[in-house]
Amino acid sequence: LHLSIRRQRQMCIRDRSSAFFKPNIIFLSMLERKESIKGFPTIMTEAKRLGLGVILYVPHPRALLGQEQKINVWIDDRAGQWNIDKGTGSIDLPILTAFKLMQNWNADIRLISVVNNKDEKKSAKRFLKDIVELARLPITDTEVMVGEMDSLIKNGPYADINIFATEDNINLDYCADMINQTETSCLFIQDSGNENILA
Repeated sequence: LHLSIRRQRQMCIRDRSSAFFKPNIIFLSMLERKESIKGFPTIMTEAKRLGLGVILYVPHPRALLGQEQKINVWIDDRAGQWNIDKGTGSIDLPILTAFKLMQNWNADIRLISVVNNKDEKKSAKRFLKDIVELARLPITDTEVMVGEMDSLIKNGPYADINIFATEDNINLDYCADMINQTETSCLFIQDSGNENILA
């Protein structure tokens, strides 16, 4: 769902209960004008308050969408919270988005988990396995990398697009830098809190 910035702001401000079909995702693109892009952090904060998901598209100027064959979904370190019983955190909408792209492109998804502590590698592997099995996802490629995400991304496995979960207070300069680090287009996705890949 690609909406104009003005329309996006109207949707964020309006009372959601007045809509017959309530919007649940706002799509933002870094291809918009600079004046509009400056308002993205405010839109994302308001979207979080209203229980809306946000997808921020940051295109690579040359790679674009590549061959549309491989999708990386990055899961940052969960600081010991690798038990699926404690929830999936903010990765539901990123994985669901990757699944939709997979269907449209006939592509493959790779789930990549990052752990800062090498002793948690086994737990992270189990976490990924549980996600794939319990969500009944057609994903066969998972990987656990040890270190800090920012340092691992540059040498991460090849993909045509990289997907990252993001929280409030998004740093647009950081997002723009990620397309240089990964040499791909990227999606930064803010979960609404209502998605559930295990449902």
